[in-house]
Amino acid sequence: MAQPHLDLDPKKMWTLDHLRRCPPFPSPNVSLGEMTDSERQAFHADYVRQGPGGRPAPAE
Repeated sequence: MAQPHLDLDPKKMWTLDHLRRCPPFPSPNVSLGEMTDSERQAFHADYVRQGPGGRPAPAE
């Protein structure tokens, strides 16, 4: 399973048990499908403003 870090100490590795304790993740397609056109446009504008990987986009 992919790990969120590069420390390969077995005590720090994630297991399937960790993921079983997570709440279910909703599908982005379902969330977008339930939005109105104006909500979807606002979501898209915010997404673009956040830049790559959630980091702020470079100032223009």
